[in-house]
Amino acid sequence: MLFSKARATAKLLRRNLSAISTGKINQPVKQTYFYKDKRIGERRSYGKPLELKDGRTIHFEIADEKDEDLLLNQYLDGFVNQISYFRAFDITHDDYRDLFREHVKMLLPVGGTMFGFHEDNLVCFRLVTYHNHDDIPEVFGPLANPGDPPPVVEFPKDIGPLVNAGRTFRSVIVPNEARTYYPRLSMVVLELVEKQIGKFLPADVKNLAYAEGLFVHDEFQRNGISEYLSDVSDDLAIEHGCNYVANITVATASTEMSKKRNFKTLFHIPYDQLYVNGELEFKDLWDKNKGWSANLRKLY
Repeated sequence: MLFSKARATAKLLRRNLSAISTGKINQPVKQTYFYKDKRIGERRSYGKPLELKDGRTIHFEIADEKDEDLLLNQYLDGFVNQISYFRAFDITHDDYRDLFREHVKMLLPVGGTMFGFHEDNLVCFRLVTYHNHDDIPEVFGPLANPGDPPPVVEFPKDIGPLVNAGRTFRSVIVPNEARTYYPRLSMVVLELVEKQIGKFLPADVKNLAYAEGLFVHDEFQRNGISEYLSDVSDDLAIEHGCNYVANITVATASTEMSKKRNFKTLFHIPYDQLYVNGELEFKDLWDKNKGWSANLRKLY
């Protein structure tokens, strides 16, 4: 009953906030606004600039802890406006702001977040963390031992009790309030996927790079930027001693890109088997995505 009331309250709040909603529910919202950078040249540049066919040039820099607001604002805009389940839930920036800010604070000190700029416009980013071999189980669950049977993905038939409990995601506390229902739901699913990656990792894994997000501004789509940025970012991961990179895809486009880049799908959790107190919450998505996939690619 409490769970149903929280969900109903969340949806009512969302309707009341419709005047400031990011756009039509369950449809992507094109971004035309650019976040401007005021620190060009202060960060470490990395990789060769990418020259586009139309003459524009993208140069790449490694984000640092002074970039919290710049990354947070574009992170919110890119994901809230484009990710299909965010759109289906009619998520607002305020719903995820606190959680994303804590995630940004965790990401930036690692030194694996890469920005791409055209002049002073932020046009792309890739979020990557690095995990030493001995620390992998903390985030991704236990590694397999020699002689173990082939790993099998496991998840509860109903994740409602986990969402109701007000979970913590790594070091980020997700408050148990009605308006944070959807952030809690998505964080529970993310943790369910993350915690099972370890047992699927190959025996020769040294250190693991974890690609936690990728964004390219709408005005720069279809220019090969995602692939180029990923290549440059993977080079940086190798510098940090990583021989594999993992990701979790939650959108059709990212899943297709992972396949194109020769990622192997470790396992998949389909939306039509993911119940929350007897209900299917992930449904009617604009990109027809079918679930969350954990993927892995060998770097060398």
